[in-house]
Amino acid sequence: MSRSTIFSYISFLFRKQKYSEPLILASPMPLNIIKIHVLSLFEAYIFKKHELMNNHSK
Repeated sequence: MSRSTIFSYISFLFRKQKYSEPLILASPMPLNIIKIHVLSLFEAYIFKKHELMNNHSK
């Protein structure tokens, strides 16, 4: 998944939640659980990328 896709998906989730708080997507999970999950995956991705960049600079 490309970085712009992740960003647009996250902004889509934030926008959606702002307008309809109890919105539930196709799955039975509430939106903020999905949002937290996406953000944690995104953080892990960034952490891994920084780790790889640090290893290359040594």
